[in-house]
Amino acid sequence: TIERIASLLGRARRTLRELKIRNVNFRHDDGNVGWAARAPYDGILLNGAAEVIPEVFGDQLKPDGWLIGVGGRPPACKGMVYRVSEGCLVGRPIFDAAATLLPGFRAPPSFVF
Repeated sequence: TIERIASLLGRARRTLRELKIRNVNFRHDDGNVGWAARAPYDGILLNGAAEVIPEVFGDQLKPDGWLIGVGGRPPACKGMVYRVSEGCLVGRPIFDAAATLLPGFRAPPSFVF
């Protein structure tokens, strides 16, 4: 797991230790580039909304891997399941959702006429 807020990371460590869950690796960092050193992953869970999913996440998934997150611009979001298809990360909506936008997952500004 990657957590950018140190206090939340500490809380997660303590909680999992109390539950005797020992097979979790922790990293204090900004999660918008994933954790390539531990890849490939069966699955990736984004705990928040993303206007865009960086392609690096697709690169870190196993061939049958999946990424689950909330896609779109809050408040109008969708719960999404993403898979890699022909080298690209492709998502499909599975339910309506609302979540806070994750730092680093905002779409770049674009011109709209």
